[in-house]
Amino acid sequence: MSIETNKFYLSNLNWLYKSSGEVMTNGQAANLIKTGIKSINIECKSCERNWSSSGSNDNSLSLFAGGARIACTCGSEESIQSTILNKAG
Repeated sequence: MSIETNKFYLSNLNWLYKSSGEVMTNGQAANLIKTGIKSINIECKSCERNWSSSGSNDNSLSLFAGGARIACTCGSEESIQSTILNKAG
């Protein structure tokens, strides 16, 4: 699924997960918790640049509590809330 923000098109969001550590007494596995973005495809509306980014391999994507900040080489940047990101993946 892809979503459109004011400055970017976002698609193919892959989350990083970790085990919640909760103790389950019914034999089921513990729930997983989203801990970050593994990768995401981004298209800038200003310069039409397309790229794939992850929180660990470049400066175009930085994560913060409650969302992410995306920055393009053309100078376009935007902070996006996690509620919006949840719609993309």
